[in-house]
Amino acid sequence: MFFIRDAQMRKFREARQADFENRAVELRTSRGEPSEAARTFVRDGIRFALNLKITSEDDILRFLDLLPSLGYESGQDTVAAWAAEILNDTDLTASLRFKLLERVPPKP
Repeated sequence: MFFIRDAQMRKFREARQADFENRAVELRTSRGEPSEAARTFVRDGIRFALNLKITSEDDILRFLDLLPSLGYESGQDTVAAWAAEILNDTDLTASLRFKLLERVPPKP
């Protein structure tokens, strides 16, 4: 019988997270964003997403795509007030929050 130790599981998790981050950075650089700026944006955006209880890879990628239209700047875990109101409602699924963000025009 094989046993996986906590340290081994941690290494697997870290490798999976690094792979996801690299894929997200690659998506952004394929759209013309410089590599270092893309990596900073992705790292900050992933952290922001997790704080909002957005956890699946697909949802995080969608969140990263939405962030620029929500008034987000890398390094700040803030968005426009109208968007924050929707994002902070963690009783809603991530998918529903994204649908609302895509439908609600920004308030002046």
